Amino acid sequence: MNHVPVCVKCRKEMRPERNGVKYVEYADFGPYKIWDSDKWICPECGLEILAGFGYKPLVEHYQPEFLTDLANVNKEKDTIHERRP
Repeated sequence: MNHVPVCVKCRKEMRPERNGVKYVEYADFGPYKIWDSDKWICPECGLEILAGFGYKPLVEHYQPEFLTDLANVNKEKDTIHERRP
């Protein structure tokens, strides 16, 4: 990432709140990939975003360790799951 994220509403640079936040990406059939990311927050309005994703996911659905890794990240309090319509 070349520059820290900027809040459009407040025009303030966001601040890193937590590194190593797991993000679970979904497909039509369910959990698909697990990513490592960083959680950023706007110091003005409190808007939170995920940024700083790794080059590739930590694990994908077809890999044998996926279900074990998914169960483990679900135990972490800050794991974020993609919201599907």
